[in-house]
Amino acid sequence: MPNEMNPQEIAKDMLERIDHPYSANLIALDETEIELLRHIANNEYEKVVHCKDCKFWLDDGFGKMCCARVGHTRKPDFYCANGKRKDSEPHA
Repeated sequence: MPNEMNPQEIAKDMLERIDHPYSANLIALDETEIELLRHIANNEYEKVVHCKDCKFWLDDGFGKMCCARVGHTRKPDFYCANGKRKDSEPHA
């Protein structure tokens, strides 16, 4: 769709709406939510790596996939703090 916005554009748009004088009583966000929008707007976050996209994601030999890093079977859409994107290593 030609009118799709990326997360940064959406966050910037929301912050502009929050700052508008007529929005003060219509949009109720606490400081934590506003801070999160600021981080998104400034691209100050890391996207999670889902197990299916992780370099530690292996076939366990029994028809299931597991994480070689933590040694547990996980669903493909799960994620954890240890995830590393498969394509993050430099190509030789």
